[in-house]
Amino acid sequence: MNRKFVMCGFIVMCAAFSACNSSSSDKNGTGGNGGVNQNGGSETFTGSYEAMDGCTTGRHSFSAKSDAEIAKEFCNALKDENVNNNCASVQRGGIFQTAQCEGNFNTISTGPSSSVFSQQYAYQENECGTGVHIFSASTQKDLNKMLCKALLDETLNNNCAKTKRMDDYKENNCDEVLKQ
Repeated sequence: MNRKFVMCGFIVMCAAFSACNSSSSDKNGTGGNGGVNQNGGSETFTGSYEAMDGCTTGRHSFSAKSDAEIAKEFCNALKDENVNNNCASVQRGGIFQTAQCEGNFNTISTGPSSSVFSQQYAYQENECGTGVHIFSASTQKDLNKMLCKALLDETLNNNCAKTKRMDDYKENNCDEVLKQ
């Protein structure tokens, strides 16, 4: 399957962080309720990002009581060079721009390439959402590895939507990807 992907804007990302009544999956961030984990009636909005351009920012996870709060934390973290190990500035800048974060982002090419490959997912099953997880890398190979590892991470995904995540894992041939 061709994994060409253009990230959605901040409005759609906020919709994915926000509560709604839909129970549809949202692999590409175009709607649905993937950013909400509704356990016991209290809403927690979750999300994460990881970017790589030869070095990695590491996985940065966020949890907040509102979509505005999580969006602010998300955007502020993208700009912080220390938090991101001074890595993947071009990739983080792409996420920052398409997420329509406020302010300026100073992109500094720190890796071997300024190419940007991006992917995100957000799944919802039975009132339980994975959150919105965004990946950006300078190579498709690095992007695939980050995606596959995240799909397996129960804590990252709020122990939600395992069937949908495993379908995506198989579709992306993750057993082979993770052996490389």
